[in-house]
Amino acid sequence: MKFLKASLLFSSAILASGLSTGAQASTTVLDFGNANCTTTCGNSSYFLQTYGDQTGLDVSYMSKVAPGNSAVMDPTGLHYWDNGYGDLRGVAWGGSSDTTGVPEITFTLTAPGSITLNGLDYAGWPSTTRSTDFRIYDLSYNLLYASGPLSAPGIGHNSITFGTSSTTGLRLQWGPNGFNAGIDNLSFTLNAANGAVPEPASWALMIVGFGVIGGAMRRRSTSVRYA
Repeated sequence: MKFLKASLLFSSAILASGLSTGAQASTTVLDFGNANCTTTCGNSSYFLQTYGDQTGLDVSYMSKVAPGNSAVMDPTGLHYWDNGYGDLRGVAWGGSSDTTGVPEITFTLTAPGSITLNGLDYAGWPSTTRSTDFRIYDLSYNLLYASGPLSAPGIGHNSITFGTSSTTGLRLQWGPNGFNAGIDNLSFTLNAANGAVPEPASWALMIVGFGVIGGAMRRRSTSVRYA
């Protein structure tokens, strides 16, 4: 009986280990200087709506009329610009003027897990310091984070750290001057659900453990039968 209990504990430990090691976390940086446009990336080109997509995550781009859950200004996406936004080479921007239009990037989880927006770089155009702010919402536009007004420098660039997470998805907006305040190097971490699928090595260990339990139970049954 003691041996059987020990075997059960051993296999339970294996099972727990297998489930926990099934979790995966990966960090992605969206470099808007890369060639991820609907055509060859030139100034004002649209980024591909699939840029940033991966297993378990859909990324999409648009411009809204105003911050929050306002009307859609431009559903086609956000634009590329080569240089002139501080020292950043290749940025994402949206809207139609200094005070009109708010760029939005939506991260929608399509499988169990969580996503965390880590941070990004931003600067002003044309080599001119601009004012902007950053807001992060959940998919229902409940506000999770607001930076307040920030200076987007015309020389160099600034960086901001978020650390905002969700198990369903997030929406990032900046503006109202998202036209002359561009962003780059947007970092996020995608976490797969814990214990989704045990790894092959864990399956093998569990099979061995259950075999030990089965053998112990057969021996115990045999000894009772002949007692």
